[in-house]
Amino acid sequence: MIRLVFAFLLILSATSNADSMYREIDVPDGGTIRGKVLWKSAPPVPQIIPVTKDQQTCGESKTIPGTTIGRNGEVPNAVVYLDGITAGKKKTPPEKVQLDQKNCEYLPHVLLVPPHAEVEILNSDPMLHNVHTYKSTEPKTTIFNLAFPVKGQKVTRKLTETGNILSLCDAGHPWMSAHIVVAEHPYYTVTNSEGSFVLENVPPGNYTVKLWHEGTPKLQNNSNSAFLKTKPRELTKQVSVSKKQTVTVNFEL
Repeated sequence: MIRLVFAFLLILSATSNADSMYREIDVPDGGTIRGKVLWKSAPPVPQIIPVTKDQQTCGESKTIPGTTIGRNGEVPNAVVYLDGITAGKKKTPPEKVQLDQKNCEYLPHVLLVPPHAEVEILNSDPMLHNVHTYKSTEPKTTIFNLAFPVKGQKVTRKLTETGNILSLCDAGHPWMSAHIVVAEHPYYTVTNSEGSFVLENVPPGNYTVKLWHEGTPKLQNNSNSAFLKTKPRELTKQVSVSKKQTVTVNFEL
């Protein structure tokens, strides 16, 4: 019992320290970092797997997230953030954000969550889904595993530990995946369908800009285990931001 309490206090302390490392300050002369993420190497072939159950809602086939790239190589759903920034604009107040299960897909596919925010998980489909979440670090241990048998069912969970959480469905929908990113600070964003991103109100200074992309899993028709083994793609760039300056930073995968 003493060991369990001690372990809990260590986790709580680590989380509190991570939060306290970032200071909120006024940023009157902040700059902007914008850019695009493009796939310049041989693009992945969109992986399409047949749907074998619940076709009335799910459709006849699904494309695996992470293998869908724009016509000109645009990469959606990549996370771009400033690594190690210790002071800047105010954090977004913790609020309830939603992860939906609709048409047998998670919406959104990548969800940014401020620390200590509540995530409302919704089932908009008239069939059983199962939300099985894992820590992204090795070993990929379960965080929570929730059954959603009823349309309209909602469950709320508060996420306090920063990092990346992988969510899968164990109810016969192996293509379903989502990434919940609990951000350390406000300088996180997700690329849109055109591969574009913007980080605003950045204090003047030198920064490390990091990119995270989920990778391109190759699934078997009836198993989602590849999501647990796929390595993400990560890139880093250095950037200098002056007062009220707009800097362009592009990434190529």
